[in-house]
Amino acid sequence: MTIKYTGQDFETKVNEVTWCEAKYENLMIGNSLISVPELDIAKDMDNIDVHINEILTLKLEYDKNISKIYEIEVEGLGEGRKTTPIEIVNNSVKAPEEKGEYVYSVKVIWNSTPESAHFASYVIKLNVI
Repeated sequence: MTIKYTGQDFETKVNEVTWCEAKYENLMIGNSLISVPELDIAKDMDNIDVHINEILTLKLEYDKNISKIYEIEVEGLGEGRKTTPIEIVNNSVKAPEEKGEYVYSVKVIWNSTPESAHFASYVIKLNVI
């Protein structure tokens, strides 16, 4: 996943991938890359400098089967830290209304059915200026 902002593409970091395909005696069979806390991943990431309320486009180009961003949350860094759900419109989100550093967790699903589950989680680190 990449972020498109001011005509530039910025990389994100994958946090977790899970895929489960079949039921066997009421159990899902699959595999996963286990996640770590988003804030731990963000420590090694560069900030993407953005302006208040600017639009960020989330691009899922590498796999045509990824169909939907189903959840995105933002967590501010520093005092009073809290996690807040974010509205997604046409695979785009607005930067926060207050200056500061923020870590986004983006969850994506594809080809999921009652018999299967496929999702990935990505981390984005913003510096709102």
